[in-house]
Parts: sequence; C-alpha cells; structure tokens
Amino acid sequence: MPRPWLPLYCADYLAATRDLDPPEHGTYLLLLLHSWQHGPLPDDLDRLCRVAAGSRPQTVRYVLERYWVRGPEG
Repeated sequence: MPRPWLPLYCADYLAATRDLDPPEHGTYLLLLLHSWQHGPLPDDLDRLCRVAAGSRPQTVRYVLERYWVRGPEG
C-alpha cells in the first residue's frame, strides 16, 4: 500500500545534494518518491527514465549510482 507522505529533512537533503543540477534534483526526487510508494526501483533503465518524467538515461544512471544500492529485487 502506498505511503501517503514522505518525511523530508531539508537540511539533510540539501547537504547530500548540494552539487546536483536541476535535472539531477528532479530525477532524484521523482525516483525517491516512486521508491517510497512502490518499494525497490525496477531494474529497467527505460522504465526509470519514464518514472523520472523523461529524464535522460545518463542522468538516471548517475543518480542511481550515487544514491541507490542494487539489491536482489533490482
């Protein structure tokens, strides 16, 4: 069941993302929100680009490598 809210600690978010450009911020937030509601992200780059509102594949890859750990689910 999707969780209706996400605790977002602004100081922590900004400390961890200060060097991201605007498209990277958008990609990170959209992937974060998707994983919060649906669990582990799918292991499908095309799908993740769509989840991140058409983000470029290299942006999605960069954000994934920086903020996610690949688990058995993807």
